[in-house]
Amino acid sequence: MKKTQISSNATIFLKFIVPSIFYLAFTFAIAGLITEGKYAGALSASFVLVIFGLFIYMAFVRLKHVSIDDEYVFISNYFKT
Repeated sequence: MKKTQISSNATIFLKFIVPSIFYLAFTFAIAGLITEGKYAGALSASFVLVIFGLFIYMAFVRLKHVSIDDEYVFISNYFKT
C-alpha cells in the first residue's frame, strides 16, 4: 500500500509561489504609481491585476496534489485530502 504521486513536483511552486509573486509585484507597482500621482496608470494596473488575477486563480491556484495506492486515489489541495 505504497502511495505513488501522479501530480508534478512543480504543483506546490505553481500553486503558492507564482500567485504570491504576481500579486506582490502588481500591488507594489500600483502603490508606486499612486505615490507618484499617476492615478490613470494605477487604475490601469488595477484592471490588469483583476483580469490576470482571475486567470492566475483559474490556472494555478486550483491545482491539486494527486497520488494513488492499490485501492484509492488521493486528491489534496494541501489543506484537505
